[in-house]
Amino acid sequence: MSIALPQLLYNLYTPHPYLSRGLHPGPIPIFAPNANDAVRETSMLQYDIALKTHGDENTMDDLIIEELLDLMDGNCAQYLRDRMVNMVNPTFLQIYDIAYRKWGASNPCINLANCQKMTAPWFIQDGINSLFSRIADCAKYAQFA
Repeated sequence: MSIALPQLLYNLYTPHPYLSRGLHPGPIPIFAPNANDAVRETSMLQYDIALKTHGDENTMDDLIIEELLDLMDGNCAQYLRDRMVNMVNPTFLQIYDIAYRKWGASNPCINLANCQKMTAPWFIQDGINSLFSRIADCAKYAQFA
């Protein structure tokens, strides 16, 4: 959950401590000249675990980012992809923050305009596609609100 949620929101869902992202563990560890086999093996196992964890975090980020982009319409997804080009290994939280700053903030004027749009009368001459489109928009707005 720490990959997909910021710390404040994470704390609402679980009592467990927030896991901060680790950096790449770097090159293979260099052993002290007097290190015995047990110390070397332990160091290598710790390195392997850190490397796998780092790789798994990056893979999960990539998958969650792709899911987010698949949920968006083409123009919004392209906007985010254009921003991702300038980032090295973007995390889901970084991409989500860009999307939230662009489209997520609402204010009373936006909420009132949406309410008026959703409660405007529908007439048969508007067509069934218009009605279904308004219902879909309302569902999206409710989901994200």
